[in-house]
Amino acid sequence: MPNTAFLRRYWQQHRGLRSHLIMLVLAALLPLMLFSVCMVLEFAREERRTTERGMRETARALALAMDREVGEVQAALGILALSRPLAAGDLEGFYWQCLDALRFLPHDAWITLSDLQGQLLLNTRLPYGTPLPRKANIGSVGLVAATGRPSNSDLFVDAITQQPIVTLDVPVFRAGQVYAVLSLARWAETLGRTFAAHRLSPGWTWGINDGKQRIIATSPEFVHFIGELVTPRMAERSAVAEEGWFPNIAKDDAPVYSAFSRVRSTGWTVALLAPAAVVDAPRLQSLWLVVGGGLALSALTMGLAVGLSRRIATPIKGLVAATQALSQGLPVAIETSCAVREVQEVGAALHNAAVLLQQRAAALRQAHAELERRVEERTAALRYEMAERQRLEREAQRTAHFALLGRLAAGVSHEIRNPLAAIFLDVDLLEEECQHPGPDSPAALAESLTAVRTNLTRMDELVQDYLSLVRVANIQREPQDMGVALQDWVAEMQAPAAARGVTVHTAGLTTLGQVTFHAGTLRRAVLNLMQNALDAMPQGGTVTLEGQGMATHVQLQVRDTGSGIPAARLAQIFEPLYTTKPEGTGLGLYIVQEIVTAHEGQITAESVEGQGTTFTITLPRAGGEG
Repeated sequence: MPNTAFLRRYWQQHRGLRSHLIMLVLAALLPLMLFSVCMVLEFAREERRTTERGMRETARALALAMDREVGEVQAALGILALSRPLAAGDLEGFYWQCLDALRFLPHDAWITLSDLQGQLLLNTRLPYGTPLPRKANIGSVGLVAATGRPSNSDLFVDAITQQPIVTLDVPVFRAGQVYAVLSLARWAETLGRTFAAHRLSPGWTWGINDGKQRIIATSPEFVHFIGELVTPRMAERSAVAEEGWFPNIAKDDAPVYSAFSRVRSTGWTVALLAPAAVVDAPRLQSLWLVVGGGLALSALTMGLAVGLSRRIATPIKGLVAATQALSQGLPVAIETSCAVREVQEVGAALHNAAVLLQQRAAALRQAHAELERRVEERTAALRYEMAERQRLEREAQRTAHFALLGRLAAGVSHEIRNPLAAIFLDVDLLEEECQHPGPDSPAALAESLTAVRTNLTRMDELVQDYLSLVRVANIQREPQDMGVALQDWVAEMQAPAAARGVTVHTAGLTTLGQVTFHAGTLRRAVLNLMQNALDAMPQGGTVTLEGQGMATHVQLQVRDTGSGIPAARLAQIFEPLYTTKPEGTGLGLYIVQEIVTAHEGQITAESVEGQGTTFTITLPRAGGEG
């Protein structure tokens, strides 16, 4: 305490202009430096969160691409499994049919056929009739035979080429029983070529892991890791979650950030790795820049403060002497050579206070006018900036809209490949039946024509769904009676509902009143929701269409008593190209959402698995009502 009191008295006695200037500099710089450090840290956290989101989304996109490719291959194999030569036991004819089908499959793939004991019956990599060994991966044969469903292998060594491969397997039925397994094999190191269209950030690498946590494909520079086990942390995380992101240590012992996503159709896992040095470099650089710049700026300003205090202190001491002389009625002596203009002005004020007051008043008026002029100029500039920002935002929204339409177009074109491949194969079957007709040719021709018509219808639905999204942005709405329109639309669904054993109830529709909407597009949204409800109740049930009118808006609920939607999938149902139906396009609920948004409304979904689902549409009332 005595030392503290001594220091306080010393500070009070000796604190001068120089000390105050230094304290002022420190008081101004320290908060600025702290704020800069906090902003750099927050920026680093946001950059890391952005990297995490980007890696998660990229891993999910790669997994979906793999899912689509596997679906295409399984569909093609399923059609080949129904081949007439295969059913007739004509293995040579089936061999040439497989070679023809490979034109529509990955170029590095080949097809094998094996019996339930694993004996290979044919292999398109070898001439027909070549003696063949037993299949190396007999486990996948047993799984397909036991389940009667398509499956896939984990990584194994091919009995012929002695190279690591994976296979996609489908059952071949005879008299309702599985009697053979048809497989498409691919080299492990070429499995990820479907990812070539996805541009990864510099330094990122990818890999595909099988169900036994082994690496089955990876970026070209890491192919030597194929067949090895994944890192322990990747094995632990991917075993308990469908997707995720976490810090990791790569196989080459380098610190990385890892993201993964499950390929639903195969159980494989797509993994992304980003070097920690690349992700964290901007944060470290910014932090060092702020710290170094702050220290340099502190040293510079401290030096300027010391020099400035010396130049100011001397003339101020002269002013003190002049003030004392003025109070005693003595002549005032002012150092005219002083470099500080304010000190000279104070000296002149001591001689003529009235003149100085007038000068200051005039200066204040001039400053006020100048300030008003600058405020007006700045206001005009801000108005222009706001208008320009609004224009840029509109352009950004337009660009984002067209980008989304382009992504949807790419997704639709990719979805068209499945039915198109099936049509090509059916046409080949038609051509074969026409060239070699048999007793069953009329039935086979009819079946193939029906399959072609079904796939053409699916392609047309995909195109129409996409075109409807393009038209939604240009709809013209007008005030109409919502209840009357809904009753007409419900009447359209009565017959399809009754045919499925579903009862349709309505409530509150007559009290909805006037709402501004486009009848054609809103009808599509409502009927789409009701059709989804029917699809969720294959054994029958109840679908309820209930309306509720409020002061400024109306609500419309479509409820069913169907199977419900799992909580894990509920958040994804409105995403484009996402579907839970085997034959769905993935655009239905997305179109519904876009239609409701175009009507300045909102749509939400609630579901309890095993009990049913409720979709709620909220729309604003027509202007002037309520």
